[in-house]
Amino acid sequence: MFDLDVLDDCDKMLNRYESLFLDRVVASGQVQDAPAVMLQRGLAFGRETLKAMRLLLSEGNYALQACAVCRGLFEIAIRLLWASRAPDGWPRLHRHWCQEEVKWAERAAETPHMRVPAEAILESSRQALAQLNASSQRGTQAAPGMRETLLEIEQHNAAEAPSHDQQRFAKFSYPNIWLVLCWAAHAHIEALDLSHPEAHIRWRGQAVYATVMAVWALVETFCHVMRDDVARAGEPVLELLERLGAGYRQALGAE
Repeated sequence: MFDLDVLDDCDKMLNRYESLFLDRVVASGQVQDAPAVMLQRGLAFGRETLKAMRLLLSEGNYALQACAVCRGLFEIAIRLLWASRAPDGWPRLHRHWCQEEVKWAERAAETPHMRVPAEAILESSRQALAQLNASSQRGTQAAPGMRETLLEIEQHNAAEAPSHDQQRFAKFSYPNIWLVLCWAAHAHIEALDLSHPEAHIRWRGQAVYATVMAVWALVETFCHVMRDDVARAGEPVLELLERLGAGYRQALGAE
C-alpha cells in the first residue's frame, strides 16, 4: 500500500540523518554530550519504531495498535525538538526525565523484590538532579507538559517564520495528533470501536501521519543542533504529507 512506501521513505530519511549526525559528533568529540546522547537514542528509537509500525500495518489490520506504538515516537521527537530550541532546553529535559525516574523509584522501592534496583536508580537520578541544580542558570524548572511543549514550539516557529500555519501548530497537533494517539495507547473505549467501515483506514492514516510528523520533528531537531538549513530539510516531509493526503482521500472514496 502507498503508506508503507511513505514509512520506508521516513526510514531512509532517519537513516541519512543518523549517519550525518554520528559523523559530526564523532568528528567534534561530542559523542558523550547530553544532547548528542539524547538525539542519538531518539533517532535509533525512531528507526526501530518504524520497523514495528511497518510490521503492524503490513501483516494485518493492526492500525489502532500502530497508533499506540507511535505515541512514544511522537513524544520523544517533540520533546527533542523543543529542547533544541528552548533556552536551557537540554538540561531542562534531562531534569524532567530524572524527576520521572525518582517518582518511579520511590514507589518501586516499597516493593521488597524491587528495592535494590529501585534504590540504585533513585541514587543515580538524585545525583544527576544535584548536578543540574549546581549548574543550572534557571533554578529547578523542568521541561513542560506536552501541550505547553507544543505551544512553545509554535512560538519558536512563529518567531522564525511568521505565518498563519505556524500559529496553528499547537492548536492542531495537541488534539488531533497527541490526544488521538493517547486514546489508542490507553485503549479508550470509543477508540476500540472498529465496527465502522472507515475506522481501520482512518486509524491507519492517523498512525502514518503522526509518524511523518514525528520524523519531521527529529529532522528539525538535527538541523537546529547542527545549524543546518531547516526549511530545505523539511521539503521532503511536505512531499510525504501530500502523498499521504492524496492516497487516503482515494482510499476513503473507494470505501
